[in-house]
Amino acid sequence: DELLHFVLAILQHESSAESIKMTAISALTSMTHLSPSVGQLTRYSILQSTFLTFFSTDDNKDLRPMIDEMLIKFSAQDSHSSVVEEIFSLLEDKIHVNNPNTKDALEILLVVLEHFSNSDTKEENFPPSMLGVIISKCFHEDTKDVAEKCFRILVKIYAYGRDKTMKEAAEGSELNISTSLIEVVSIEQDLSVLLTSLCDHLESGDLAKVILDIVTATRITVLTIPGLVTKISSLE
Repeated sequence: DELLHFVLAILQHESSAESIKMTAISALTSMTHLSPSVGQLTRYSILQSTFLTFFSTDDNKDLRPMIDEMLIKFSAQDSHSSVVEEIFSLLEDKIHVNNPNTKDALEILLVVLEHFSNSDTKEENFPPSMLGVIISKCFHEDTKDVAEKCFRILVKIYAYGRDKTMKEAAEGSELNISTSLIEVVSIEQDLSVLLTSLCDHLESGDLAKVILDIVTATRITVLTIPGLVTKISSLE
């Protein structure tokens, strides 16, 4: 415990040298392999400090393998979807914006989603709002590939958690976001949450088309989605 708190203090201290922070993260990565497993609050502090260092370091390529190892170990220790949501919440502000960090954040999230999807438990409680955030990045050229990979896994997990039968897409086939969503998201409450999330991230005609496809196919009352019509109308 003393060593853990000491290492975290190094990461959280702004004046700590970059090389020292790298060594601290290496130590934390090793510590994730030790028993007993850390608690949720400690795990959150470790991830928060590690991500903060990663995104504030110019040459961070050496950190990625350590982060991936750390995430896979945490996912193996706790295969509940709350771990994925916890990591998503730490990355969400980087995913929302469009800058070089967005792709890195999505690639880190992809590691966790892939591990969760392949786990034996797959106890899933993801809110559909997470889909809305990821979908918005499927229409940006620099994040399209990794965002589509995240979406494919996330919608597959969503379908599994709600006992939905989803057609397996042929390898290399073009992704149809609207069709995938209509196929698995059918509960009105989930549709409302999904559409609200899509509306919150509405920034292109492509995303507006996804919304309109869902509304047309499901005939959900758009009046339940705050500001939907106004936002679509305001798109140039």
